[in-house]
Amino acid sequence: MNMNHYRAGFNDAMAGCYDKWYRYNSKDNGFSYDCGFKAAKNDGAVTSTIIECMH
Repeated sequence: MNMNHYRAGFNDAMAGCYDKWYRYNSKDNGFSYDCGFKAAKNDGAVTSTIIECMH
């Protein structure tokens, strides 16, 4: 697991956004980012923005 991507997912969820860049531009297809994102969601984070990416 890429801990930098995990932290990015957690921090983005806490900030209210989801960045699709990690889905298309990481070796684990966004797994680490999603794990961090889900951990923040379990802590009560609310996401209102999805950041699209060009791939």
